[in-house]
Amino acid sequence: MQLFYLANIRIPTEKAHGVQIAKMCAALANQDLSVTLVVPKKFTPLKEDIFNYYQVKRNFKIIRLNSLNLIGWDFLLGRLGFYLETLVFNARVKRLVQRLKPEILYTREHLLANLAGRYHKNIFLETHVYSESRFYYKCLKRVKGVVVITHKLKEQVQKFQANVLLAPDGVDLRQFDIELDKHEAKRKLGLPQNEAAVVYLGHLYPWKGAEVLARASAFLPLTCRVYFTGGTENDIIKFKSQVKSENLRVEIIGHRQYQEMPIWLKAADVLVLTGSAETDLSKHYTSPMKLFEYMAAKRPIVASDLPSFREILNESRAILVKAGDPQAMADGVKMALTHPALSRQLSDQAYLDVQKYDWQARAARITQFIQHSEPHPKVI
Repeated sequence: MQLFYLANIRIPTEKAHGVQIAKMCAALANQDLSVTLVVPKKFTPLKEDIFNYYQVKRNFKIIRLNSLNLIGWDFLLGRLGFYLETLVFNARVKRLVQRLKPEILYTREHLLANLAGRYHKNIFLETHVYSESRFYYKCLKRVKGVVVITHKLKEQVQKFQANVLLAPDGVDLRQFDIELDKHEAKRKLGLPQNEAAVVYLGHLYPWKGAEVLARASAFLPLTCRVYFTGGTENDIIKFKSQVKSENLRVEIIGHRQYQEMPIWLKAADVLVLTGSAETDLSKHYTSPMKLFEYMAAKRPIVASDLPSFREILNESRAILVKAGDPQAMADGVKMALTHPALSRQLSDQAYLDVQKYDWQARAARITQFIQHSEPHPKVI
């Protein structure tokens, strides 16, 4: 069975969706599917081959289509630029699909799913967000099935689409479950051996709540150092400005090569997962990949106590603290550092429990979901 994964993105990218898409293409290709990733030709500052950059098998094809590229015009066009890019990309995809006739189309993009659903009946949408808009409802009804990442998202989507699969995000266990001593990892990264490394891995979007950890640093002992690894260039600039204005004692590392991430996790004395209780996206609709990567790293986790995180974490796997409270976050970090037996117990349990969240297991469930969905004509 031939599956086209449609993604109107630049790839490789420093954003998390690039990791997830590359990992899923490789994992789906291991399920006896003939997978082709279809993307536009877009400029990316990351020049490395995506198979090397994301450390995935060369078991799927990539087709790059000539398309509209309005990167750099956001300040003028706003959302209109995105719509124009998607319309042109969809027109190129339509010609490709009519020529090669893949049995399945799969995408994470609502507008693209809505458009492609007009000329192909076997289209599956993976959605990580919920919206009250009429367009969102129409999109859900047009597609063959929907893959969601949280229980709350499934509950909402099922109001409009009966064929829904819950499949939380995952982790490449071979990549993150590595044999690397904490001291050796710190040496590789040039981190002080005599300080406790408190590590946050990921983006700095406001709904991620990273500023809570930054402010928590004021309540941590001088023997601790907080590291933020990740983020887009613009978000890093804003975050640095905020940290400087509040005189916070943190290290902002910025974007690093994806291959370096397992070393950062192994160098950590404590891993921190933050989220905002002020947004539904963070409270109910997120399944962050770093959560599973943290669990695979065998390091103690301190996490904001949010419903979305509790779908995976509980008190046997992590120290959960009040979301949005820097003092509570600092207290959680100090508990992890001063109670090594508890930290070891939590990290061991998290490691055992993350085994079922490998990308391969997720791909197997999605493949079964696709195959068991009611058949439709291939292309109309």
